Amino acid sequence: MHRKIIATMFRGKKKEKVWTRYYSWMDTAMPRAVQLALQTGVEGDVIEFASVELGFQIGILRLMPKNRTELEVSPLVKHSPSLMKLMNPNMAG
Repeated sequence: MHRKIIATMFRGKKKEKVWTRYYSWMDTAMPRAVQLALQTGVEGDVIEFASVELGFQIGILRLMPKNRTELEVSPLVKHSPSLMKLMNPNMAG
């Protein structure tokens, strides 16, 4: 099975790579990346989600104070329903 989503955690202003993981679907990638971020991350860390096949950024998850997270979805994904198939395996054709 081909892994379509790459999640990479970066630390601090230097953007030092902490880890990289590959996932088949965004709905699998998001909860697992949040779990790993809360276990291994520190405030200010950023996780970038990107499409391996299409080569564009899907979104960024930021670790905020008090173990809160903030998700910023790429404008390209927000405005293109055809790209939403990355988000849900039931929509894949």
